[in-house]
Amino acid sequence: MIRVTDLSFRYPPLVPQGGGRLLLERLSFRIERGERVALMGPTGAGKTTLALILAGLVPMTTGGELSGEIYMAGYDVRATDPVQLSTEVGLVFQEAEQQLFNMTVEDEVAFGLEGLALPAAEIERRITWVLARVGLQELRQRPPWQLSGGQQKRLALASVLAMRPPVLLLDEPMAGLDPLGRRAIAALLDDLKAEQESTLLVIEQDAEWVARWAERVLVLHEGRIALDGPARQVLSEVDALRRFAIQPPQIAEVAAALSLPGQPLTSTEAAERWSDRAIERNDDAPSSVPTLQRSNAPT
Repeated sequence: MIRVTDLSFRYPPLVPQGGGRLLLERLSFRIERGERVALMGPTGAGKTTLALILAGLVPMTTGGELSGEIYMAGYDVRATDPVQLSTEVGLVFQEAEQQLFNMTVEDEVAFGLEGLALPAAEIERRITWVLARVGLQELRQRPPWQLSGGQQKRLALASVLAMRPPVLLLDEPMAGLDPLGRRAIAALLDDLKAEQESTLLVIEQDAEWVARWAERVLVLHEGRIALDGPARQVLSEVDALRRFAIQPPQIAEVAAALSLPGQPLTSTEAAERWSDRAIERNDDAPSSVPTLQRSNAPT
């Protein structure tokens, strides 16, 4: 579904913060249909740039030197018009307001659907369906700029979901949100995870959430893939994560300090490992209960 081979990218020299230097260097990875993958890494590692490249927006909108092979949903990204690619690859920016420019919530969702030349009845059906799904059905006529940050994130996600792309790219969807907004976005991503209809690549720095949601984790550091593997394995690499400026899950840190087996990532898993360990120790320990001996002496 996503296939990247020897991807390298350099911004033009005049671009602020990184112009002229090699930002991404010889990246190669595959993400299969239906996988749920988290992309992590420190600020400046190139995570957002990679997402923009996968969506076909860079270098088209920025210039720069791009090399390597990039295939998304079977399309050669470098040879495909970004408008056509947008029907296969949905991208939600970290700053959601950057992709909201219509007068009302329903107009925002309808915009992409109208580009697909769908019948009016189908457009209306999808608008109703997706706004109900993200909890914005009561705000259909509200201007996007009057929404809260969390509502704007949900609207941006709704406008992408309505297109039903097989690949979804989300750039830190919970960044800057209050706890209520974070819970709403997390619930949506849990729903998408359960449905297993889309391939999901989510840029996210919250290791606690990643531990619960992702199947696999890619760590980008200084333009290269530093770690790539099952989420449990990668997030248990406490020392490595710290070197890459990623805060490990608290449970993983405790487990590493206590040498708990099984790489627990949640409090429930840690409690189970600790209980199993305690039982094993008790089984190995000599019994402290005295044994009664039958006496042969006369009474």
